[in-house]
Amino acid sequence: MFAVVLENLRDYPRKITDWIFSDFADGILSGCNLMWDKEVLTIEPGMVCWKGMLYVMEKAASVACGPEDSVWYLKIQFMENGQELGKVIGRCKIVLEERKMITPGIG
Repeated sequence: MFAVVLENLRDYPRKITDWIFSDFADGILSGCNLMWDKEVLTIEPGMVCWKGMLYVMEKAASVACGPEDSVWYLKIQFMENGQELGKVIGRCKIVLEERKMITPGIG
């Protein structure tokens, strides 16, 4: 019985958060500010919604990003979730992808 009480205490804040953000669209909900310094792009901690799931980025993530004369997309690639000590761990990686330019009349 005590284990059930502990599980409910652990899971209740997550359920409340899911209910609060259930009507939000996919994207950044909070945080995830961008900083660029010495050719490194850093994404600060924050919360992201993707396909109805909330993902909390607890630590900053960095990618190399030199000055270029082109447009780049910053993307989060979500991977298969894992399990750790009874909780679901969402795994992802941060990538920069160069924008492909489309030239009218060619192609």
